[in-house]
Amino acid sequence: MGFLLTLVDVTRRRNHLNLHAMKTYASRYALFFALLLTPALIRSAAAQTCYPTSLINASLGTSIAATYDDQHNLTAVAIKAGQMQTAYTVTTEKTATGYRRIFTLGKVDSATAAFSLSKTIATYDKNNRLMLVEGKSTSMRATEKYMYNASNQLVQIDEENFFKDAAGKESLADQGQRVYQYPNAITKNPSEIKVYGILNNEPGLKLLEHYVLTYDNQRAVSDEFPFSAGPIRAFSANNILTADITYVSAKTNVKQSYKYTFNANGYPISKTYKFSGDDTTDMYSYDCK
Repeated sequence: MGFLLTLVDVTRRRNHLNLHAMKTYASRYALFFALLLTPALIRSAAAQTCYPTSLINASLGTSIAATYDDQHNLTAVAIKAGQMQTAYTVTTEKTATGYRRIFTLGKVDSATAAFSLSKTIATYDKNNRLMLVEGKSTSMRATEKYMYNASNQLVQIDEENFFKDAAGKESLADQGQRVYQYPNAITKNPSEIKVYGILNNEPGLKLLEHYVLTYDNQRAVSDEFPFSAGPIRAFSANNILTADITYVSAKTNVKQSYKYTFNANGYPISKTYKFSGDDTTDMYSYDCK
């Protein structure tokens, strides 16, 4: 589940999910909807703050590049996944209750445009919490609503996706929900994530995926590097070490582990894990101030 996945994530999920699960969830994973990492989420108590500028995975043929203005606001993102390339301009606006970030899609080929939202708006509250993401194009609209508990932990994301027909009539095409569970009221690292969605056109939301996670105690870029939500979307403070993943309808279980290296400021610069039995590595770069 997750409407905020990009072409990069579609490539990754082909290696993460078995064929049956991919066919079941193809429509929702094919959609593009912008998710970003707020730079403040990776600021530290150290003298320098590091802003992520690139993510490259050479073996998968994917890359993401981010640029910022002098105030460290995100201004542009460029994505490459195989032969497909997309670029976005980004503006940040203050609101009465926080701020919002607007992603506008640049010129793309027709094949890429078919899976892309032309404009996406991410809305944050005054506490820098992501509250709402809305995206639209001429033929589709998607939303994600984020909910938090009294301990400021993310506990639920509600997702809806709508399509417009030739006459302009809008209809619900897909919906889902992600539920986060924590071992205590202090941590920002969810120990379990349950993903619900529509299955075989049956009424109601069914459990599709179940993640059981463990973490290190190091500073995380997290899965939420700009435009790379990844399959887990933990929004965690620390880095995931292990993931026990159950794809419920496919009756498939996958155990994944991750290894990291860090720069002098304590930010991850590489993450190594297995895809289709082979090791693959995400490489991160930063602008540290």
